[in-house]
Amino acid sequence: MNPKVAAALQLGPMGLVRRARWRSTQGMRMMRSRVVSDRDCEVFVAEAASVLGGLPLRSFLPAPNDVRSCYARLGKAGEASAARIADIAAEVAEGRVRLRGIGELKLCFEVSNWYAYESTDAIMVNRHDFLLPLVQHYILTGSDSSRDQIRELFTYWIGNFDAGALVRCDTPIDAAIRLINWLWVLNCDVLDLDDEARAKLAEVIYQQLDYIHCRFSAGGNHLVLEALALYLYGGLFRATASGARWLGWAERTLLAELFRQTTSDGVHTEQSMFYHQAVTTHFLKYFLGAHNYGEAPGKSAADRLRLMLDYVHTTAMPDGSHPVVGDGEALVTADREHWEARSLYAARWSLFELPVDATLANTIDDSSIWLLGVPATEVSIAHDSLESTMYRDSGLAVFRDGDAYVFMDAAPFSDPEFPHHGHADALSFVACAEDAPILIDPGGYGYYDDDYRRFFRSTAAHNTIEIDGESQSRLFGVLGYGRLAQTLIEDAHLSDTFDYLLASHDGYGTVRHTRALFLCKHPRRAIVVHDRLTGKGGHRGISRFHAAPGVTININKNQLFIVNSSAEFFFAVAASQDLDRRVVNGQKNGNVQGWVSPETRRVVAADTLEFEFDMTGDFELLTAIALENGEEISVQLEPGRCAAVSMGGCEYSLTGAKGAASLTISQP
Repeated sequence: MNPKVAAALQLGPMGLVRRARWRSTQGMRMMRSRVVSDRDCEVFVAEAASVLGGLPLRSFLPAPNDVRSCYARLGKAGEASAARIADIAAEVAEGRVRLRGIGELKLCFEVSNWYAYESTDAIMVNRHDFLLPLVQHYILTGSDSSRDQIRELFTYWIGNFDAGALVRCDTPIDAAIRLINWLWVLNCDVLDLDDEARAKLAEVIYQQLDYIHCRFSAGGNHLVLEALALYLYGGLFRATASGARWLGWAERTLLAELFRQTTSDGVHTEQSMFYHQAVTTHFLKYFLGAHNYGEAPGKSAADRLRLMLDYVHTTAMPDGSHPVVGDGEALVTADREHWEARSLYAARWSLFELPVDATLANTIDDSSIWLLGVPATEVSIAHDSLESTMYRDSGLAVFRDGDAYVFMDAAPFSDPEFPHHGHADALSFVACAEDAPILIDPGGYGYYDDDYRRFFRSTAAHNTIEIDGESQSRLFGVLGYGRLAQTLIEDAHLSDTFDYLLASHDGYGTVRHTRALFLCKHPRRAIVVHDRLTGKGGHRGISRFHAAPGVTININKNQLFIVNSSAEFFFAVAASQDLDRRVVNGQKNGNVQGWVSPETRRVVAADTLEFEFDMTGDFELLTAIALENGEEISVQLEPGRCAAVSMGGCEYSLTGAKGAASLTISQP
């Protein structure tokens, strides 16, 4: 396929329109840049060199002395963390860089390798994440070897900087990440620069910032990160005309994107848990930078950031991790902590004095210190349990009861203008019991054009129903998309006895899928899923349940079991038409199925339960999982009328009407 045609297909129709507008304005920016850039650069270098003579420079990072005092307070935990950092710094000093999910790469020093890596994996090295453990090691120990290594890397890279290669081989987001990583170096007294070196560094900084300012992305998480780089450097060099220009543009862009890229309940519109955490961290750094620069983003902006932090806090599973939901990739060095939820838990307290739930307190570690400083060690702990939460505007729900947890996704596919990170997962859910995941979203795998990538984006890789072997939304390639499923929340309810969400989607055209999902809490805990498919003609459907690694699904005659290392959960099913039942694990031949991707480009075989059926006209499916260890559960279904779930002498009766559903509990 022609590369230009392939690129157009990746964008989709709305993306093409936005890309056309973006290219038009980008061309105008580049014309302006060619006219003023050389003179601007000359003036900037003359003025910025003196600023660089005053190293260290504060941006968003805590002062090194604050970090050292925090580590002293951590005691043995701090010593263990420092030892880990020392090990990683030693590997970098030897020219070895580890990428999660990829393995070890050699850090090459030939000039060509800085800009023209042949591998998509290797180009990530040019973002300079490897500088972070070197800086951390130097701050904690005063290591001469780490200081000298940083100086050597900087001297080499800046001395061989090629503005032409920057345009040919880098993207604005690569330059932005690299510059933000450089702030770690500028934040401590590690560089020994003479007048000539300061001028050269100022020139290289200018050329990269000007490149970002002229070629910034059309939107999405890339634009936020690029604007963040311009804001942080614009603040450092705001006494210069260029710095003031970058600062003003970046502040306007960040504030606009904060509201454009989030819903009213604080969820990032790309509908990826990973990118929500990433973008939240970017905005957090903007707020921290604004504080250091004596600026105030305003109450409405602060309120929206608090909602973004709340979402990370309230959606955490009992072990402190999060449902994968949408794309999530890990093409970063093992020590990079930019997108860790742990620091976001601590940030809620640091910025808004909102205590961290006790179940998550043990997940806060020293990564928070490198972002927040002293406040990260003074977090207040709330001993009240996290509660069920409905994110109606976003189409997401979290149901909780003690160690039981359910997350349901009834959200739009993704940001309508930037939907590339969404998956065909409408009405899917994940579940935990006994404080451990039992049913999960298998993951994102990474941005590689192969069968695994296509599988992990598809409906077949989620806990929902697939019709006629097709995904709800039309997806292709690495990030390509066509028609997207539209979801509708019809009813929701949260209470002490049960939580539920009723939602539907139109992804299958003539067949509409409606799902009512219940978390029954009292007197017996269970997950109940009632699916209705309405449409004409004959179709073949499959309902799937993906188990977490280490969890097995057993079929014994008519009884189903979900078993983890410490518990056994009974599973019951009933349908309006016959079902074929099977467990798939690690299937490669034909259709890929029965896999989980715990990190980039790595897959692990795991059990997937499939219920396959023929539907003629309308179809109903009732499934229930007992959340009490070893307690049996049974279900009965009267299509079009009602459904019943029996467990431990307790009966749950489900009745439904268009746009609503109800549950009645009967006890002996």
